[in-house]
Amino acid sequence: MLRLGTATDYLLTVPGSAHLTFTDAPLYLPPLPALAGSSGRTDGLRVTAAATVAFLDTVLHGRRDDLTAALSQYGELTVH
Repeated sequence: MLRLGTATDYLLTVPGSAHLTFTDAPLYLPPLPALAGSSGRTDGLRVTAAATVAFLDTVLHGRRDDLTAALSQYGELTVH
């Protein structure tokens, strides 16, 4: 699907994440690594928030920050 677009796409893979890592579910469910990932109950939310802010600051506010470097600190980044 990323290949169909004409804009630059960013695919961020976060090590230790699982299906529910990027939701608030790990805060309420038992700490099962199969559901919440191995990064802990709150780390997924922190990564999601920080990566989203870095992306939106660059794209919407026109900041000249190096988006690739900013996102890469949260996981494995692929730019298409």
